[in-house]
Amino acid sequence: MIPITLQPKLDTLISDLTSQLTPAQSAYLAAHSKYWQGAATHSAIPADGATKPSNLDAKTLGGVESWKDVGIALPTETEASFSVDAYQSRSGPGYILRADIIINGVRHRRSVNFGPHAWLESNWTPFKTITMP
Repeated sequence: MIPITLQPKLDTLISDLTSQLTPAQSAYLAAHSKYWQGAATHSAIPADGATKPSNLDAKTLGGVESWKDVGIALPTETEASFSVDAYQSRSGPGYILRADIIINGVRHRRSVNFGPHAWLESNWTPFKTITMP
């Protein structure tokens, strides 16, 4: 479970990121006929509320644009790792903003869906147990 003192801060980060991502994705869709896909902002997911530097130069495998390239800014260090997964479906294109954090060795994820597949959205849930050495 995410500490009650940390969750509002993470949710605010997601809200701030969403306000930047929405217009950036609209512009990207108009220019490329698909949504931008963003690589994880951290190579190692931040744990237990500790902050780690965000890598806004990260690109997906085969990706051309980084977070910076599409105009997304984050604080220098964040308590969660963020990524964006784009999808195409018969119902239309969409994308999912994902936030990941590790609390007491358990990976938690929140997914915010922008598109036709509302079932892809989830509040903070335990996602995967991580074995820490």
